[in-house]
Amino acid sequence: MLKSRVMDKLREEELDRAILNPKFNSDELRARMEKPVNVEYLSEASAGEKTRMVHITEMGVLATKEYILNPRDPISVGAGNDNTIVLSDLSVGDLKCEIMIHNGVLAAKSNDLARRVVLKRNKKSTYLMNELIEIRSLDEILLGKTTIRIRIL
Repeated sequence: MLKSRVMDKLREEELDRAILNPKFNSDELRARMEKPVNVEYLSEASAGEKTRMVHITEMGVLATKEYILNPRDPISVGAGNDNTIVLSDLSVGDLKCEIMIHNGVLAAKSNDLARRVVLKRNKKSTYLMNELIEIRSLDEILLGKTTIRIRIL
């Protein structure tokens, strides 16, 4: 059940990316579609490493998109076509921020110091800088006019 939901979600994500990204090729689609079949992150993770999936909701001006990703590889967010999450917001730079696992915890950092990236946790907010900041479930990252909500599964 979970496996089919993850496969459906990834298929939708890749179709959305294919529509938005003219450089997207179908070999890359097949390679990414095979990843959720292997549930290594649930059953075979090493004892010192806790790897979890991340549910990211992108809330833009025109649309809301949802992604389920494995943060084992860094998740890049920005307007450039080579990012994991490609934003349609023109006020956002090519590579705005990255979300990754660092020392066993989910962390984020900004790669664009010219335009501010804001991390909101509960009712408090802070700027993301070039240094890693721990991300918790239900944190929000504000990128231009787009809000990214992160939930750790």
